[in-house]
Amino acid sequence: MQNSNYPVINKDLCTLVGLEKLYPYCLVSDLRLNEKPIAGVFIKSEGIIHLKAELSPKGLLAAYLHEVGHAIAAKSGLEYTPDADAHNEYFAVLVAVMYRRVKVLDMLKIYDFCDTEKGQSFYVDAGILPSDETLIRRFEYIIQTSSKLASKPLTIEQIAKKLWEEEVLDLWNTATPKKVKRISINWEDLALGAFLSLWGSAAVAGTVWISMNWR
Repeated sequence: MQNSNYPVINKDLCTLVGLEKLYPYCLVSDLRLNEKPIAGVFIKSEGIIHLKAELSPKGLLAAYLHEVGHAIAAKSGLEYTPDADAHNEYFAVLVAVMYRRVKVLDMLKIYDFCDTEKGQSFYVDAGILPSDETLIRRFEYIIQTSSKLASKPLTIEQIAKKLWEEEVLDLWNTATPKKVKRISINWEDLALGAFLSLWGSAAVAGTVWISMNWR
């Protein structure tokens, strides 16, 4: 990684990205979940990000920042919206700002913003993707908003607070009781954002959210 053109995960990365702290992580060889290869997962109950040791430097950077986004979203109120679970457009704004600041915006994926209120969307068998119109609307919002915020002297944590106070809080205040009830479950012990290395079917395994892999 020392010879890579991509930043390594250390305190200097915090300065580049605008993080208030270095979020703890560990490298795990052949990282798997339910026998499926994954690139990373944020274990919420531990507060630690697990990353696949075999990832390329760019993949490792992208996976780490994605999981940092989950950690910050979980503390700031962006973890869920009335219309989407963990991978919603506000979470994706955090990821996009971080990617912009280290010049890897090309790593942004549809997966980052394609959840629905029914849960994680990239379960191929489930087929619960949002409509094309919703995905386009979210993508436009993410690109426009992250472009404006990336150049501002705000940390990612401050941006998350700003999004919560100025946008997401109002969504919950006007949400139907049925949607509000969705977040009454205690999610404290859930793990967020495990990355699958293969496209295919997956299921939530009690304590984790399944996701895609960065190579």
